[in-house]
Amino acid sequence: MLVLDTFRRGLNRVAEPAVLFPVIAILLLTAIWGSTRGLIKLKHSDAEHAASASSRELLGTYDAQVSRALHEIDQSLILVKYWHEGDRKHGSLAELKDQGLLPPDLLFGVTIADRQGIITDSTRAPQKQDVASEDYFRAPGRQDLTAHVNFTAIDLWGRRGGLVRTGFTSQTNFLLALARVSNFEDLQSDDMSQDQQTRARLLFKTLINPEGMGETFRVLIQHKGVDAPKLSGFDPL
Repeated sequence: MLVLDTFRRGLNRVAEPAVLFPVIAILLLTAIWGSTRGLIKLKHSDAEHAASASSRELLGTYDAQVSRALHEIDQSLILVKYWHEGDRKHGSLAELKDQGLLPPDLLFGVTIADRQGIITDSTRAPQKQDVASEDYFRAPGRQDLTAHVNFTAIDLWGRRGGLVRTGFTSQTNFLLALARVSNFEDLQSDDMSQDQQTRARLLFKTLINPEGMGETFRVLIQHKGVDAPKLSGFDPL
């Protein structure tokens, strides 16, 4: 009886307006908050899906445009080489451009220089008539001639040409994997002085720095007509 009386008093107290209305309000607010939160999560998921689909579509369009541009440039270079080196007397690049056989200047410019570095023809007004003294002729293979590369397009056109991807990795992974095979002997050869070893290690550190060149530069190798080669540079670290 004591428990029943206590339960009844509790119910009577809950039924009082001062208690009942706040409880109902809290329940309603909780229901509204839960429904709103669920709706927000649903909208967020839909937005993420739409953004992902849009990004994939834009990426595909960009990749196709870059691939097309690379193909046009490649075809243009082949055409210019054949046209310029042919036995027949050739005209100027302007003739090819007027006939629509060269890409627009906004995409690609063509300049021909003779073996002395003198520009003999160009689709653009050259800033210099002699390029023999330009830096990229002074020390080939020993200076920075970097450029942005679309590896996706290279891989795509390589596969269309029968090439198979041998490996694709970062410069950090490639160089460290190669150095690991030789136990870093190239950085600490007996033929090198202490200063030379220190300089070599510093240069190597610059090349593999993951916050710089190490992850910015990538390595792609393709092969054709041979069994899948196993290159140490692509071994995981």
